[in-house]
Amino acid sequence: MYHAIVVDDEKWVVKSLIATIRNQEYFQIVAELYDGLSGLEYIRAHHPDLAFVDVRLPGMGGLDILQAAHAEGLNTLFIMISGHAEFAYAQKAMFHNAIGYCLKPFSPSELMDSMQKAYLLLNQRQALTSQSKETDTALEADGQFRPKHLTSGHKSVQMMIDYTEAHYQQDISIQNLADHCSINANYASQIFRQEMGITFISYLTSLRMDHAAWLLTHTSQTVFTIAAQVGYSDYFYFAKVFKKAMGCTPTAFRKSTPPSRSRGFSGRLSPWRWLDVRPAGQGGKRIQKGYPNKNYAEQISKKKINPRCCHHPGTISSWRRRLRRQRSLRRAGQAMSSPVPADALL
Repeated sequence: MYHAIVVDDEKWVVKSLIATIRNQEYFQIVAELYDGLSGLEYIRAHHPDLAFVDVRLPGMGGLDILQAAHAEGLNTLFIMISGHAEFAYAQKAMFHNAIGYCLKPFSPSELMDSMQKAYLLLNQRQALTSQSKETDTALEADGQFRPKHLTSGHKSVQMMIDYTEAHYQQDISIQNLADHCSINANYASQIFRQEMGITFISYLTSLRMDHAAWLLTHTSQTVFTIAAQVGYSDYFYFAKVFKKAMGCTPTAFRKSTPPSRSRGFSGRLSPWRWLDVRPAGQGGKRIQKGYPNKNYAEQISKKKINPRCCHHPGTISSWRRRLRRQRSLRRAGQAMSSPVPADALL
């Protein structure tokens, strides 16, 4: 069973929801929380698979929790619950990738539909993780890149996935997918995001970045050639997208990533390793074995940069920008409780 939590300030609502779904076999309720800040802290600390979150909560609203989790890249799925049938709430929830919006008093069928969708998405994640391991092994065996294959229970979405995997090296857009499936472009974009949890552009970019990272690691082709090969006619735009996705330039990635450690765009398999630099009074400077640039440790130590946020040479300015953003979030009452790697939100 997957783990789920309920965040609502009214205890009778929490008990009602748990009673309504007690006969299902998809999720086990592992925690009940009664304010927004406690809910977000629990999600950050324990990473539950699913969270039922009320829209209006003391301390921090449910939509703010959803937005913060989305910004931090947390993998928890969200089903929003509310006593208000307001379109603006539902629209904002869907924009931040909530998979359901259920009204009080709860309808068993509505809750079950949303939970079944969450269950299918979580199963897809597990299958994708297994496929990724198998694909990595296969790539090493035959020396050719193949994109990781995704699946969807929605016929049109699966057609869009298959089309994208076959044509991501070309100049394609959501309109091409819509024409391929004989549906409206806006509808195609909407159902892709609802079913897959990411936008089409994000998925297309991830395919291209995975391929580019593989080519940079396993071939000696120029960066200009690689950009064209993965679907970018503008080299400078490719370099900008690659740096945003990977946290460094294509050239730096090639120099710093051994072939056996190439791990692509997804974040599950980041190629960078943590750098740990401690003051002399606390054990001296230390670098994890195998870090690509050992001399950089001393540079970081001299500049007094927070070691927990430094992954790779060239990211100091990015870390400073992230620090300024965290300070702004604190003033807005949405501060993150743990340090964020410099390349995590680029």
